[in-house]
Amino acid sequence: MEGTVVELSADRVAKIWHGRSRADLAALVRFSTALDAGGLPVPTPVVFELLADDDLVITVERRLSGRPLADRPHPQPPLVDAEGVRLLGDVLQGFSQVVLSADLAALPILPGDRPFDATAPFPVALADLAERRFQASPELLRRAVDIDGMVAPVLSRLRALPPTGRPAVLHGDLIPANTSWSRTAASVPFSTSAS
Repeated sequence: MEGTVVELSADRVAKIWHGRSRADLAALVRFSTALDAGGLPVPTPVVFELLADDDLVITVERRLSGRPLADRPHPQPPLVDAEGVRLLGDVLQGFSQVVLSADLAALPILPGDRPFDATAPFPVALADLAERRFQASPELLRRAVDIDGMVAPVLSRLRALPPTGRPAVLHGDLIPANTSWSRTAASVPFSTSAS
């Protein structure tokens, strides 16, 4: 969990962040404002206020209604039903329609990392991120799999992919547990970036 969420009113929540800096969250404020202004047809958090005092950082955000499409955590999540597929599809279609702006590139894919280089092709930026993540925690990966022989070929294949075309907004963790629904509409929290 990135933070503790406290209900303030019917339309606002406060999020007390764990382990995120004021600079990280300043980028989140810029991103949330730009995403909201970009015409996304599904609700996402919008940060109205950023409060910081030493290590305590709090955001006041739009409250999203609904309930998650799936429980989390779940060791063996059930298959998504037809309604869940439709709602996830609505979210993906919505991201494809967002009017892009520079502030949508402000948010890094992972906390504490840097945003993708908007001038680099997406496959190269993704390969660079994968390489940084491997270099940051190789021992964790080595315990789980024989990773050393996999890294170079995966990075090479990523960098060799053709450019993706026009820039777009991506959701880094679009799964049923991160998608809420209420009657006919979906909403999504942040794990998004533009590239």
